[in-house]
Amino acid sequence: MARLKRFEVNNEGDADWIKHVPGYREAAKEEDLIRAQALKNLNRREAEAKESIGRRNSANKELTQSDIPPVDADWDTIQEFALTFDCYEVWGSFDQCADIANARRHGSLTELRTCLFFEQRRWRHFNPYRVEPGVGTRLMITPEDKGNHPDEEAMDYVRDVVEQIRARVVAGDIV
Repeated sequence: MARLKRFEVNNEGDADWIKHVPGYREAAKEEDLIRAQALKNLNRREAEAKESIGRRNSANKELTQSDIPPVDADWDTIQEFALTFDCYEVWGSFDQCADIANARRHGSLTELRTCLFFEQRRWRHFNPYRVEPGVGTRLMITPEDKGNHPDEEAMDYVRDVVEQIRARVVAGDIV
């Protein structure tokens, strides 16, 4: 009977025995490369998003009905519109934007655009990790990924905000 060698678990919780499984090193290197590329792509997209925020920072008075996505617009179209407004610049801080968006204040066109912008940022940064049964936690960012898409309830809210923005622009209520 062969004697089994006992391996200790290191501080990260990894068992040393895994390192002796054939193909482990190659798989680990490939996974590290995939993770590094995903993070590189994420950082690039984040830099592009920061660059695009406010690049077309449309003032409320410049908005026309044709600038606003249709009621059945997809998430990517709504995101592009949301990023035409930089609430950080308008309100002066992340905390002020968060307070308005989390309270869902819709008292003005500026507050509505703040809510829409913040929802875009929220879902852009929303948990890129998934827990898969039998696999555990995995980073699910791919080069095509732009963050998670809102669930049905959140999309209903986002679409309602877009429609309120449209109603205010059509009515000339651009404060």
